Amino acid sequence: MSKLTKLLKHPVMFFEDAVKNKKLREGKPKIFVVGFSTWKTYLRMYFSEYDLIFLPKDIKKSQFNSQYRKKILSLKESCQVFIWGFKAPEYILEFLREEKISTKFVEDGFVRSVQLGATKAPPMSLCLDSKTPYFDATRPSDLEDLLNNFDFSSKPELLDQAKEGIKLLLETGVSKYNNSQSVKIETIYGSKTQKRILVLGQVEDDASIQYGCDKKLTNNDVVRLAVEENQGAQVIYKPHPDVMSGHRAYQSNPKDVENIALVLKKDVPLANAFETVDHVYTITSLGGFEALLRGITVTTLGCPFYSGWGLTDDRQKNERRKRKLKINEIFSIAYLVYPRYFNVDTGSEVSFDYVVNILSNPSFEESIKTKSNALIKSERKEDENSTKNSNDESIKSAEIPLWYNNNPNSYLLVSDVPSKSVFLYMPWIAEHGNTLINKIKNDDIYQLLAFDLVKGGDPNELRRDILRFALNNPVLYRKMVARKLIPIKDKIAAFVFTFDWSPVMRIIASVCKELDIATILIPHESVFADRSKYYWCPKTNAMTPTVDLVLGWGQLQEEIFVERGYPSDRFIKVGAPKFDTYKNYSPMLSRKQYCALFGLNPERKIILFASQSLDSQFDVKIARDSQIRAVEDLYIASQKYGYQLVVRLPPSKDDILGEELTGKLIESNNAAIDDADCYFVNAEETIFHSDIVTSVNSTMLFEAILADTPSFSIKYIEFNQIWKKVGIPAISNIEGIENQLGIIEAGKHYIPEKGFEWASNMFGVGSFDGLAATRIKKVLKDIVNKERIVKLNKTPFEKILKNEKLDVIAIPSNDKIWLGVQKYLPDMLNARLKLNSSVGLASASSLSAVEAFFQWGIGDNDSKANQRIIAKALGKPIIIIEDGFIRSLDIGLSGEPTLSIIIDDLTSYYDATKPSRLETLLSSDSRLTIQQIERSKKIIHKIVSNRVSKYNHAPDLPLKIGKSDKRKILLLDQRFGDQSVASGLVDEKTFDRMLHDAIKLNPNAEIIIKQHPDAIKGGKSSYYNVEKLAFTKHMDNISTVNYDINPYALFDIVDEVYVGTSGMGFEALLAGKKVTCYGAPFYSNWGLTTDKIEVERRTKKRSLEEVFFYSYIALSKYYDPNIQQRCEIEDAIDYIASNK
Repeated sequence: MSKLTKLLKHPVMFFEDAVKNKKLREGKPKIFVVGFSTWKTYLRMYFSEYDLIFLPKDIKKSQFNSQYRKKILSLKESCQVFIWGFKAPEYILEFLREEKISTKFVEDGFVRSVQLGATKAPPMSLCLDSKTPYFDATRPSDLEDLLNNFDFSSKPELLDQAKEGIKLLLETGVSKYNNSQSVKIETIYGSKTQKRILVLGQVEDDASIQYGCDKKLTNNDVVRLAVEENQGAQVIYKPHPDVMSGHRAYQSNPKDVENIALVLKKDVPLANAFETVDHVYTITSLGGFEALLRGITVTTLGCPFYSGWGLTDDRQKNERRKRKLKINEIFSIAYLVYPRYFNVDTGSEVSFDYVVNILSNPSFEESIKTKSNALIKSERKEDENSTKNSNDESIKSAEIPLWYNNNPNSYLLVSDVPSKSVFLYMPWIAEHGNTLINKIKNDDIYQLLAFDLVKGGDPNELRRDILRFALNNPVLYRKMVARKLIPIKDKIAAFVFTFDWSPVMRIIASVCKELDIATILIPHESVFADRSKYYWCPKTNAMTPTVDLVLGWGQLQEEIFVERGYPSDRFIKVGAPKFDTYKNYSPMLSRKQYCALFGLNPERKIILFASQSLDSQFDVKIARDSQIRAVEDLYIASQKYGYQLVVRLPPSKDDILGEELTGKLIESNNAAIDDADCYFVNAEETIFHSDIVTSVNSTMLFEAILADTPSFSIKYIEFNQIWKKVGIPAISNIEGIENQLGIIEAGKHYIPEKGFEWASNMFGVGSFDGLAATRIKKVLKDIVNKERIVKLNKTPFEKILKNEKLDVIAIPSNDKIWLGVQKYLPDMLNARLKLNSSVGLASASSLSAVEAFFQWGIGDNDSKANQRIIAKALGKPIIIIEDGFIRSLDIGLSGEPTLSIIIDDLTSYYDATKPSRLETLLSSDSRLTIQQIERSKKIIHKIVSNRVSKYNHAPDLPLKIGKSDKRKILLLDQRFGDQSVASGLVDEKTFDRMLHDAIKLNPNAEIIIKQHPDAIKGGKSSYYNVEKLAFTKHMDNISTVNYDINPYALFDIVDEVYVGTSGMGFEALLAGKKVTCYGAPFYSNWGLTTDKIEVERRTKKRSLEEVFFYSYIALSKYYDPNIQQRCEIEDAIDYIASNK
């Protein structure tokens, strides 16, 4: 396409290219990067003195010629081209050779990283070769030339450095990859009784073999050759680590040589693998050189860089290699002169020694893992120690981006700006959110100001960078937002969002909650292809608004939000401001003026195709390919019927048409493109001048109906077409397109009244009256004038208490626990989605939308510690969960899922060392209603009459212990070391004292000691174990119950119960027994028990019903497996009673 054609037909593209070309000619020198995977962005950091321009990895020749060839030629004298290995098309290589463009072939260095390259870990060394990759034996490389010609006498200190470098490498065991754990090799190899041969496997389709070996060989061929040439020797085959890890496929199956060689099943460090080895066979592996460093004989079947210099047994000759070299000479060139070493955190160039020392430092391994995880944005399971290190590294790794504006908003800091008088909003996509904001501005009544988080105030150009940063660095992003909002928080009436599902907005909303800033959502869009993915973040799984108030379109949006848990009383239907414009719309341009902008004929009809990015609710590639086919077919059909085609590109600025179709449309006299870099006109203007509107699923299909313009969907991909309910046709092939054009031409296209009525309710307030923006302005005006108070949304803990839904929760539990004892936890918490938070900051990007973190018990472990770190870093609460008081049929150790939980946002309910939420409620002035008291009495009666306990597995039989006419005292044992014991101010001596008092103070009573069920069934130790109670066999008045029995069977025969902190003591109270507490359980010190320990905080007197209500009802949640959903306590009792 000529520049003139581009200027006339696509002026935005013309001037955009001009700006890009100007940038290319200015500033830093350029490096054009070819064949690099997108994750290899570390290059920008390593070569920060250059501007790196990444060419698409699958670039076509036409795209290269049209977009890059001339640019490279114009910078021929100053630019470079980096090529990863041989991953450049031949036409690019030929162009570079002909034009003599400075080129570097880039490969990983010989000391690379902790993790394998296939895991996307950044390399700490790179080899840059101006001739060919170092492994290419078909032609001389820079490395080969250095080895052939370097004058070692000119730099004698280099050989001394090499000697020290070899020593360092051997002492540390550092290799190219360093991900394997050290092993005792004799446990794998066995005792050495014969000559030992090691075969080093490689990735058989790797370029290093293709270009380094002149014959077709597999790893199994090498194994068989080693066996044949070394009769009687032990041959050991070590497959390549990428093959062992599953990152690369093997071409020859290691199992096929297991009958003649010992095949290693897991990767071991090369340093260990070389121990006791006499001879190494390989094709071209770098491991062969590492064997030479250790004095081991090496046979090479190919021609690696270290062969042909007199040190190896070469089976492939290389006539170019002219001289004999010593091992330290090859090492000095290959490891010290030829490669470059980098710090992966800073990008600065470092020395060989620095890299080896870092890679040999175990604490650094996890730092590299964290950096790798950040690059590939994935969550990995790590062991407990590694996770701690990962958390530390994650805090340090992120840096404040250059786009961040850290200056406070000087206007809002001025004293004469009234308190709570300004609405803030975050500028975003101009054609979506920003357009909406402009429609609801009302400067005479209130101020609607842009939140200046980004320098210059408009983040549109940096939108993708900001999105990525907020996703990948939520902790730092939160701090950046807070720093901006804190100085001005008292001036803000509310923060207005047009969406809050993405981390870039949701984290702002979260900070607003922390600062008590009200939040309002005015959604800019309400259309979806998949209802389950509408208003959904695929990265964090957020899908319920977190704001305090929603000013939504209509019934459909309300239904979706409310069914996901958003409170209906916080949703106000106002209609869609984007539809207001079509009420009595008056065009800005004449038909002639409009067509002149696009080079179209005003006498001919126009079809508008509103393209979409299709990136959130579809498989992007499949959806975009189908959209391209739709446009191609529409173009063909439009030509047949004499229409002109205008394709409006999406506001996201995605290249959704591809180079070939874009070129075809631009060059056509019957088509034009309007792109989001700078739309000629707004959506309503272009619809007004269109005779037909088409799209996959855009709102513009319905906007056309409001403008009295025919429209139809072209859906070449299957999804639930929402506009079909309006009556807008959905077409799936070119025949259908042509047929629909015929229908429209014949004037037979119409929208049924029923469909329009449905739309007016779903997307409006029962009509499209053009007053949506007016209604929104009224709400904002009322807020500023204090006529409407935006109540801040409930905290997650408050939501649970009110049985309201939670969107995303997290708890540090693995799948085994989730599917076992915690199986019903999400249902009891009324949570839509659960995530695993056990690795803490290492998974921060996936946890940023978590409403609340949950911790089982107050005991500590590394997973809980990691969760505390991430929760604190994100400003989210941790809620404590414990097994409820009616837990299950069987005991917890059985693995049976708990049927009840008790929650507390302060500490565990049994923790007497500090006030829990339960204690706080009981200590407050709150009083139960008559209905609550009566309910509590009925439930207590239900529990006692059904003899329901915490665990309900034990038989319920009449007991005959001791003499019936004697007073009986029951002592309750507990599991040794249980958290509830220590937190209840009890220890082993307390149980000793309790037993002593029972015997001494009650000489005429029968003493019955009940062991804890976990100690009986689960083999756990307890405070009243067999050894402790051995003396009782000589006492006639002491009986031990060392078997499972229903607690009520014991209550039936005793007069009093002694406890440390056991919950069974409260069950005894329910059964009407006198209870003496030697510790401070949740039910002590309220006037119900005889207390040996005083808790000074507990000054209130509470009835049995009050303590029961707050513990068993208010703070507890229940689940009924029969109906498979959460339930009330009465239902849980019925389930237990009918199944025990």
